[in-house]
Amino acid sequence: MSAQAIESSWYLKFGYGATDPDAGILEQQLSNELGAYEQFGFARGLSLALGYQLNPYIAIEGGLVDWGDSTIEDKAYYGNLMLDGIAGHYRTKARVSGNTGNLGVVLSTSVARRFAVGVKGGFHVWTLEERVRAIDEWQQIVGENESGGAVVVSSETQLVDYARSTDGSDPYAGLIASYREDSWALSVEYTVFQTEFADPSSTIFSVSKEF
Repeated sequence: MSAQAIESSWYLKFGYGATDPDAGILEQQLSNELGAYEQFGFARGLSLALGYQLNPYIAIEGGLVDWGDSTIEDKAYYGNLMLDGIAGHYRTKARVSGNTGNLGVVLSTSVARRFAVGVKGGFHVWTLEERVRAIDEWQQIVGENESGGAVVVSSETQLVDYARSTDGSDPYAGLIASYREDSWALSVEYTVFQTEFADPSSTIFSVSKEF
């Protein structure tokens, strides 16, 4: 494969990957306020990019990444019905999701060779969404019945129910490794996307086609 053969060519890239949402701030908030100690796991989503290979070492690339959804469900128990007269638990469900549109530069070893490694960076326009719902479900002894047994009432109170969306634009940077066969290429990319509140990091496996 010659360097001339891949100079000044367009390529389309489709990928699938996992994203660490870096939701430590929200996790700490849920822990402090609701006793929820679960952590958000990796979210999974798709990516699509269009690039222009200026020469074997430099490409300009823009695309979209769906970071996917990551959810937690947790319960925090309190009280003892027989000893304290009241017992219950906080039931918390939270979800984080997001997406980004990005434009940047890819610098690599020669893509005229089968294997190439490089770095990439640029700016992205992002949107992050949070949804939190928490309910206090409890039972309380309110007295005795005629036979001397406890009279227990059950109820629930909605503690938190909100959805919040934020957006902005910030830099991103990452690493890329690829294997090329004729006009097709397989690649793996690790990218850290800076945002105002968190820095999600994505690992994406993709296939691309030159045209």
